[in-house]
Amino acid sequence: MVHRVERAGLLDVLVGDAGLADEGGSDRRDDELVQGLDDGVVDAGLGDGAVVELPDDRGSGFLVGAQTAVGQRRIRGLDPRQRLDERRRLLLDAALELFGTRGYAATSVEQLCQAAYVSTRSFYELFGNKEACYLALHRQLEAAITERLAPADDSSADVVARMVAAFVHAMVDDIRVLRVTSIEGMCISPAVDQRRREARHQGAALVQATWARIGATPQASPRRLALGVIGAFFEIIIDWYLDPQPCDVATLIQDMTAFVNSLHAGLGASWPGQRPLST
Repeated sequence: MVHRVERAGLLDVLVGDAGLADEGGSDRRDDELVQGLDDGVVDAGLGDGAVVELPDDRGSGFLVGAQTAVGQRRIRGLDPRQRLDERRRLLLDAALELFGTRGYAATSVEQLCQAAYVSTRSFYELFGNKEACYLALHRQLEAAITERLAPADDSSADVVARMVAAFVHAMVDDIRVLRVTSIEGMCISPAVDQRRREARHQGAALVQATWARIGATPQASPRRLALGVIGAFFEIIIDWYLDPQPCDVATLIQDMTAFVNSLHAGLGASWPGQRPLST
């Protein structure tokens, strides 16, 4: 049996149930519509092995033969878990774009779903609310930043300068990362504030580990001093971002490296024998 699906009728229901956006479906590729229908035919009650005629927006009539494989529930080689992971990826990509350009407060769940071509039902299968989506994105970006710092994580003489450079590039090469991690998260909720605090402490632990590896751990309160370094780094970068006439990135890196070396020079003056950091 062939089910003729109208754009303004059942297809909208199917696409919505399938995990694609209810609006804008006509802009997707045919195979993506088939993917959505393969999920949606079950919810619409068409049954296993249904054949669906898709409206062809290019003017050539209907695309016949969207044969479903509901029994196996595999779409383009993806099982249900993989499809859920794919939708999560699409939503986080959309969140980075919208939170990082429009802003968190100016973005709705519906807009996230439309940008990702994922239904609101699928969104709430993955995230309890918009804040949960933001937290997941924040963790993802934090992991990516840490990964970019790894190549500079050694005991060579220029380790401080290279780690500062790696941190700055991780934050500003894609300015959306800076905005999402350091600006948009302010005053959203206590949970987000806690996540930001955890991120700062994780960064401070990395600073402490670097000091220990090069034999330059400050003699007084190294944990709090490292936390101060991380806090200063973020404030310097935010100030750079908000400056109507910011310096270039190379100058920003030089300034931040000079800050760390000045801090350590001051500590060395207070505690004789403190090993200086290389410039």
